[in-house]
Amino acid sequence: MAERTAEVHAANDEVDALRRVATLVAQRVASVEIFSAVSDEVGRLFGSDISAIVRFERDGTAAVMGVHGGPHAPGARVELEPGYVIASVRRAARAARFDTDDPQAAGMPEVVRTLGIRSGLASPIVVDGQLWGAITLASLGRSLPPGTERQLADFTELVATALANAQARDALSRLADEQAGLRRVATLVAQGASPDDLFSAVAEEVAAVIDIPVVRTLFGAEIAAIGASSSPNRP
Repeated sequence: MAERTAEVHAANDEVDALRRVATLVAQRVASVEIFSAVSDEVGRLFGSDISAIVRFERDGTAAVMGVHGGPHAPGARVELEPGYVIASVRRAARAARFDTDDPQAAGMPEVVRTLGIRSGLASPIVVDGQLWGAITLASLGRSLPPGTERQLADFTELVATALANAQARDALSRLADEQAGLRRVATLVAQGASPDDLFSAVAEEVAAVIDIPVVRTLFGAEIAAIGASSSPNRP
């Protein structure tokens, strides 16, 4: 009876944790807040000493986006060790688990020996069909409970939903900026603005949309040179 009661309490705790994260996702709070909340929730729920959300980078490293416990702060870049779970997720795009009775044994990954990890998990975060990163857990004193992989997958889905929502909002914002820029240039054309004013306006709008201020100078200089070379008064 006591065992059944404990299982019910554990299930309720999981539902409550998922509900809290789902509420943040539905409210469209900033991704950084969701990363922090998920790291805290899974750390408490599974009793892990370390929990983190990492984003896989093109150079083969992982960026720490949210963390509960552990040696790294958000924003840190870490190398992926081939023998540990995060590298396994990066390679195979599926959940990975690690367990050992002796973290100091020969051949153990450096992170296992350094932190004394006895049990570790990582579950992939997939956004729009692409592997984005992972949620990872580590326990120093005991093995993580069976079934943790399945439960962790529920949180990765919520993070993926939050990221997809954020990307959709960013895309809509960029589209709105582009349309507004086109309208401003079209208004200048309709008002009979001079070529120099048009060239300057187009350069400003391009620089703003692609977020590279130097485009303004380069584009403006190139247009000015073209205008000068085509001028009928050019000596």
